[in-house]
Amino acid sequence: MIVPNFISVDSTLNSLIITSNFSIKKKIIIKKYLKSDNFSNDFYLILKKNAIQLHRAKLLIVNLGPGSYAGLRNILSCMKVLSMIKKIKLVGISNYHLYKIIKKK
Repeated sequence: MIVPNFISVDSTLNSLIITSNFSIKKKIIIKKYLKSDNFSNDFYLILKKNAIQLHRAKLLIVNLGPGSYAGLRNILSCMKVLSMIKKIKLVGISNYHLYKIIKKK
């Protein structure tokens, strides 16, 4: 299944990885991302700087871990609010589920 117009956020392993499949595939990696309490501002600035249009997204994907509990909670809360305000479907997936999917192929 190809998911059109999605934004994926992964904050595990002390990195922030944002990918999208708009007209050009984009992948932004911020290493040593330890300040998830400022995620909403950082996320907005990253979208703006990289010309990723949130209003075009049909799906938000958040990696649920494993990772820092506080970091995951902060990011998931922010993405949940965006999902509700913008009426975009939100899906959470864990690294373990991704591994199972990849292993089956």
